[in-house]
Amino acid sequence: MGGKKKALIISISDYNDDSLPKLEFCKHDGEEMYQTLSNLGYEIKETHKIIGKADQKTIRHTLIKFFRNDVNIDDTLLFYFSGHGVLDGYGGRFFANTDVSSEIPELDGVRFEVLNEQMEKSNAEKKIAILDCCFSGGAVPTLTGKAGDDQEKEAENLGREGLDKVFGKSQGSCVLASSLSSKRSFALADKSHSAFTRFVIEGLKGKKDSVDENGFVTPEKLSTYVFKELQKVPDLANQKPVRNLSIAGKIILAEHPQLSKQAEKKQTKSRVSDLLDQNISASELKEKLAVMFEIEHKVFEEINISPDVIEEKKESPTISKDALNKIQEIKGAKEEIHEKLESLGEKPEVDVSLTLKEANLGYFVGNYDEANKLYDKVLEVEPTNHVAKKNKELTVNKLDLALGKNKVWKNKDIDILALSQRIEKFFKSEGFNKVRIEEDPDGNWYDVQAKKGGIKSTLSGTRKAIHVLIEKNSGELKVSMTLGEWGKNLAIAAGTAFLTWGVTAAAGAIANAKFRKKLWDYIEESVSLLSDENKSQGT
Repeated sequence: MGGKKKALIISISDYNDDSLPKLEFCKHDGEEMYQTLSNLGYEIKETHKIIGKADQKTIRHTLIKFFRNDVNIDDTLLFYFSGHGVLDGYGGRFFANTDVSSEIPELDGVRFEVLNEQMEKSNAEKKIAILDCCFSGGAVPTLTGKAGDDQEKEAENLGREGLDKVFGKSQGSCVLASSLSSKRSFALADKSHSAFTRFVIEGLKGKKDSVDENGFVTPEKLSTYVFKELQKVPDLANQKPVRNLSIAGKIILAEHPQLSKQAEKKQTKSRVSDLLDQNISASELKEKLAVMFEIEHKVFEEINISPDVIEEKKESPTISKDALNKIQEIKGAKEEIHEKLESLGEKPEVDVSLTLKEANLGYFVGNYDEANKLYDKVLEVEPTNHVAKKNKELTVNKLDLALGKNKVWKNKDIDILALSQRIEKFFKSEGFNKVRIEEDPDGNWYDVQAKKGGIKSTLSGTRKAIHVLIEKNSGELKVSMTLGEWGKNLAIAAGTAFLTWGVTAAAGAIANAKFRKKLWDYIEESVSLLSDENKSQGT
């Protein structure tokens, strides 16, 4: 049962405090956000649409009831706020309700902590907060006595640290904030909308680059899209939206199945099929296949992949990007023809020499699984082929070789979610463009997965990913590195896992000792830091 999607929209434009300018465009933000979310299937009660004016009591009571009343575990709750954000000069952050005092906001403002507390207490596992408000030194005269760049830098640091502090522990939640600038989050030049909300709405509606390969708008895709769009506007380049994620699973903000890569692939497949012609004969298909085999042989000659026995992988052959592109292009076309031959009751032909070259390429780039399958194809045609037999044996040995690390720490009662999130950031900083965290429902283990895209990884197997398994049991912490399939958690005790580094080329990593050491050193350093942090907090 997928649960319901529910939203609470608060857009405050009018303020009693003369030092807080009226924000007429916030009304427009709220109205269009309401329309957009309604069209996307979100349930929005009349009492959950607060636009224009609202006092502290109304906002606070509505916010608490939204997250606490009539909420199921599989619901998705989205809270949107547009208006002023106020700092008190002592680290406190407040949503500016109509009756807030900018001088002493704690008297009648709504603290950010109220939102965080309710997100934590809510039964729903997926909570999203989209905040379009300021964290600015200019809005808070009591921040410090500093001026100019020093005050701006201090306010920005306070805002960033405050966001992490306030929302860092809210499990199952995501916060998207418009800016941590020291001044304000800006409106569009025509004052029709705030810039951040305008691009958020565009992203939710499925603008290009705001959806993932499945046609889903996720917090990660949305925040990246908004950031890039803001940077395209000269006057808004200094406004940098940020996000805070404390959830291992996927949050889906909007669905656009017509924009999914799967749909695109089906359309492409259909176009290729049309070109081949539904009435084409098996003999004509085999002629086309023969031409492709010939072209592929020439490409392999250029990169000098010999079908001979690979006694030892001393060094990889030089493979140009053009050659990889050509191999991949032909491979896709061959698959189309193979499917058509099978539909006609014909068994696709296997070019033994070429298949050996393809298998060896897989071996050289580290995709031993694929190489193993290709050697099997050769042996199906020629069971006594000694080259395929020998190379398959070497490949299986590589698959069985355990080169990874694992370690058990005794009496390490650290936050393993925090550890998994640190490792997630490490992979992203190392250029892994696909990173995800799988978790045990009871929070006993986390599986951080990372892989890279690109033509080489496509050629060598897109399903491969590096895994870092983290497990905690009765104060005992186990961490290990291994390799598995992208999107599938290994769900095994970390102490029993191993890492086959030979296949990490398929995940886009550099399969060398330097990278392995860097990753493992970072893991050990993170365990130490989190352990020290626990001690300093008295836990």
